[in-house]
Formats: sequence, C-alpha cells, structure tokens
Amino acid sequence: MSGMNLRTKAVLYRQISVMLTAGLPMDRVLEHISSTGSGPAVRQAAAVIWRRVRQGEQFARAAGEAFGRHLSTFEQAVLTAGERSGTLPESCRRLADYFDFVHSSRSRLISGLFYPAVILHAAIVIPAVPLLILRGPGQFLGRVVPPFVFIYGCAAAVLLFRKSTALRRVGRVFDGLVLDIPVVGSFVRALDLSRFLYALSSLYAAGLPIVEAFRLSADTAGNAIVRERLHAVEPALRKGLSLGEALKDCRILPPVVYDMFVTGEVSGRLDETLERAAGYLQQEVETTTQRVVAVMPTVVYLMVAVYVAIIVISFWSGYFGQINSLLGD
Repeated sequence: MSGMNLRTKAVLYRQISVMLTAGLPMDRVLEHISSTGSGPAVRQAAAVIWRRVRQGEQFARAAGEAFGRHLSTFEQAVLTAGERSGTLPESCRRLADYFDFVHSSRSRLISGLFYPAVILHAAIVIPAVPLLILRGPGQFLGRVVPPFVFIYGCAAAVLLFRKSTALRRVGRVFDGLVLDIPVVGSFVRALDLSRFLYALSSLYAAGLPIVEAFRLSADTAGNAIVRERLHAVEPALRKGLSLGEALKDCRILPPVVYDMFVTGEVSGRLDETLERAAGYLQQEVETTTQRVVAVMPTVVYLMVAVYVAIIVISFWSGYFGQINSLLGD
C-alpha cells in the first residue's frame, strides 16, 4: 500500500490502541479512523482493514492483506498473538511506540546530516563554476561528475550489499566494519538493540513463547553481526535455559541491559523490564545521535578542505607548469 511508512503505521496503531482501550468495538474503531484518521494513508489503510473485518476476517489477517509487503513478520506475529490473547490494544500501543522510535531516530539522523551533505555538494560544484564560464560545460562536468559518481556509487554499493542475497557475505563484512567505527558503531549497535528489545517486549507481552519471540525479534536488527549474535542465543533458549542464562555469554548486550533481564526474570515482570530496557537503550540512541550529528560536520569539513586543497594545488601546479614551458621556449 502506497504511503504506508513508519510514521503512518505509528499513527494508525496509536489511534486503534486508544479507541480499543476506551471500549469501542473494532468495527467502530476502524470505521471512525477510515473517515477521520490523521492523513490519507491512515484513512486508506483503516478503510481496507475495516472492509475485510466486516467480511469476517481477523484483524491481524486483514492487516496482513491490506499492508502486503509493508507488514513485517514481527509485526504480523505481534498482532496475531495480541488478538489471540485478548491484549490487542496493548499490542497496538507497543507497535506504535516501536514505529515512533524507529521513525524519530531516522528523522533526527537525516535532519542532522542534511547541512553537511549540502556543504559537501556545494564544495564540489562551486570550485568548478569558473570552468563552466571559461571552458564550457565539458570541462565543468569533467570536474564535477567523478566526485558525485564516487559518493553515490559508494551509497549504491552499500544498499546493494545489504539487499542482495548473493552479496550477503560482503555485506556482512561491511556491517562488521561499521560496528568498529567510533561513535557510528555505537549508534548502530544501540539502535539495533533498541529495536530488538521493543520487538521482544511486544511479542512476549502478547503471549508468544520466549523462544519464538526472541527469534522474530532478532530479525528486526539491521546489522548482520548484531543479528547473528542474537540468533546465536536461540539454541540455549531451546534447551530450556532462562533468558538471563542464555544471554550470559552474549557479547552484544550492554551489562546494564543484561542485569535488567536477570532482574525481570527473578521478579516475574520480564515484559515490563524488557520495555524499560528498550527505553534505556533509546536514551543511548538519542545521545549517540547527537554525537554523530556533532561529529559528521567536522568530518565533512575536513573532506571539503582536502578536496579544495587538491584543486588549488592542481591549479597552481598547472599554472606554473605553463609558465615554465613558456620560459623554456
């Protein structure tokens, strides 16, 4: 469904959760949202789900048919488990929190990197403007195109490595290198673990067995190394070990989060503890985002300075070279 982005999902699930908690039946909730929801995408999604629910389908199945490929396996599992256990309002609330968190994290990072990106593009184009005036478009494009090809080629390669099954091994190597980059690695690790904990708390609270909930939650991690280390815990859980025992040797979780897991299991309030742990890591993501946004402009300025220095040096080298050739003649 077009327009079904993270923000749209967060709004839709939030509205459904609030109205169901207030005691309205699902049919009335979907009818109301389909006519007065916040935004056309929300209203369209609610209308499709409402139409299928009126035909007798369960909400989770109707959402899966309405969203299609936009509905993740984790999301489908939360809705199905919540519907079966009678905790659908709480499940929708947790999904809304999850999508709000992922959306806000991406938005803050993109907005913080927008100005450095503009500076980088300007640094490539502006020094080449004299070539456009004095020597024509050919010389101008010859100066401008190669840097842009390099920048966007690297970005395309990263996306290809992440999406292509054939290049998954190369993408895994790249993900490992990302985790070793100062600040950036901390941000990626904290973001993936936050998504994992939000997913795990949602699935566990909805009534899924811990092994199944853990497996589906681990798949939400975007970094291949983080995802593999989380999946490595599954065999221990299948043997019957507690979550704390299974995660004891996991090298990806911060010690404070591990302590939260143990405390939650001992107190019998693991679902609440998982949500608090996710909130703790969310604060870490916000702190690390501020660091990334603060560091990246400096990195871009240094790149711009090096690029401009190369242009200046090449210009004067060519200039003095022409003078020397004329004097030699």
